[in-house]
Parts: sequence; structure tokens; C-alpha cells
Amino acid sequence: MIMNIIPSKTSCLRCLIPNPPPGVLSTCETASIMNTIVMIVSSIQVTEALKLLMGFEVVKDELVYVDVWNLRIIKLKVRRREGCPVCFKGKYGYLEGKKVRAQALCSRGTVQISPSKDLKLNLQEFASRLSRIGRVSYNGYVLLFDDDRYQFIIFPDGRAIVKGTRDIGIAKSVYARYIGSQVVEFIIVLCKKIRWAGL
Repeated sequence: MIMNIIPSKTSCLRCLIPNPPPGVLSTCETASIMNTIVMIVSSIQVTEALKLLMGFEVVKDELVYVDVWNLRIIKLKVRRREGCPVCFKGKYGYLEGKKVRAQALCSRGTVQISPSKDLKLNLQEFASRLSRIGRVSYNGYVLLFDDDRYQFIIFPDGRAIVKGTRDIGIAKSVYARYIGSQVVEFIIVLCKKIRWAGL
């Protein structure tokens, strides 16, 4: 996906998705990614950046979704949303790290991560996804995951205990890598629905 976001001139991601969907969706780490799409999307992004830097017109207020497997490109018009907390109020909650709380625990090398609101994880489905990239143990109540560097205890409400670091930034990063990139997959689903509707 490609979307040019130019502060005070274009819509932003929060205009498109005011509130990310509840629950945790797959990430590149858990679902993998086709290496060819990386080159295609990065080439388009670099071209758009060069156009912007050289003073040429760039694509505005559109999200471009590239489906390399089915050879389709879908353009989705995105308008600035009145009252958007980012565009109109300058509130950058995600950049400020307010959506995920984390604290180092007393035991050495452990951080507890708590999402801002309870999620409803299907731990059994999550276990099958994570089993492709590490050791998983699931007892019906909590999921244990080990990627040889970090160990996770994951609860159905999205809370996790990350063992292997006391650094809150690193813990948040590995949490996002394995447990949640909600917005990206939501946009993919949205683009597919638009395509199916024939818009």
C-alpha cells in the first residue's frame, strides 16, 4: 500500500481509519510477505518522494493498494475527516506511544505489555500462526511463544509478558512485530471488499 501523507495538505491514516479494529491481526512476521511486492511498493514510494522533493505534483488523497499475486492495483479515495485528531488537533497518540502501555517488571529482563483496551485473541489460531516461526505451547488459557531470543506469555485480552529484555522500546517493538499490526491488515480487507463490490 502507498499513501502520500503531507501534513496540513492531505488526509492522513486516521482520516481513513479513525479507530483501528479490535483484536490482533497477522503481521509480516507471522504471515510472511512476498519479496516481490517490497520492490514494487518501495519503487513507487521512492518515485513519489523524488517528485515531492523536486516540486512536482504527487498523488494526493488516495491510498494505492497493489495486489501483486492477482496483478491488480486498486485506488481508494481518502478525504480529510472533519475533526480528525491528527489533521485538525495535532494529536499524535500512536507516535507518543499512548496506545500500548509497557512496564519493566521486578524480575530481570522482563517487560509487561498492556494494550489500551482489551482485545479478544483467538489464541488457538494465533498459536498456529506463530508455530511457523518459533516454539509454541498453548494450554487453552495462555500461549507461550519462544523465538530463540525472546519468550512471550500471551493472554486472551492482548496482554503479554516479554522475557529477554528490560528495554521497554524493544519490548514494544517485538510485541508489534509478532502480536499486532491492526491497521495494515484492516486496509487490505477494506480494499478487497471494495474490489468485490466492483467499485
